[in-house]
Amino acid sequence: MNVPSDILEGCRQGKRGFQEKLYLILTPRLFPICLRYASGRDEAEDWMQETWIRIFQKIADFRNEGSFEGWTRRLTVTTCLEQLRKKHMLFENIELARLPQPAEDHTVFSSLSAAELTSVIQTLPPGYRAVFNLFVLEEYSHEEIAVQLGIGVGTSKSQLARARQLLRDKIMVLYAEAKPQIKLK
Repeated sequence: MNVPSDILEGCRQGKRGFQEKLYLILTPRLFPICLRYASGRDEAEDWMQETWIRIFQKIADFRNEGSFEGWTRRLTVTTCLEQLRKKHMLFENIELARLPQPAEDHTVFSSLSAAELTSVIQTLPPGYRAVFNLFVLEEYSHEEIAVQLGIGVGTSKSQLARARQLLRDKIMVLYAEAKPQIKLK
């Protein structure tokens, strides 16, 4: 979606009405990003607020090269990662228990709604969640993730593998709990 140039110009001039219009246009697209990185809705709302402060502070830096929405998405991701760093929550040393691999049932994954998937992603440890979001949803390469997070490429790859395993396990548990139980007579 292209943001009308008059709204951008009004925001650059600090006009509140234009800022409100921009907020209403982009928040539905940016808030889900915050939700994916945060551990819950309240935290995501705080991060969204911080993102808007930064957008309005830095809007003069946008040079109309590329999409404004893309620029705000990158700023949102950066804000979320900075919030995780502030809390010292990236890359805690968390070991996964080695569980037997359940048979994958792809209908399980396709039956999840976006809200259910977001909810499961929020349960991941912050480091896993950050790498998973950057790689799978933001389409960063492992090299870009390594630079963005200040980690090695191998760490990015292992965090992604662990995130996928945890997600798979959590989704399979949810699926097992949701299956109707067969009662024996």
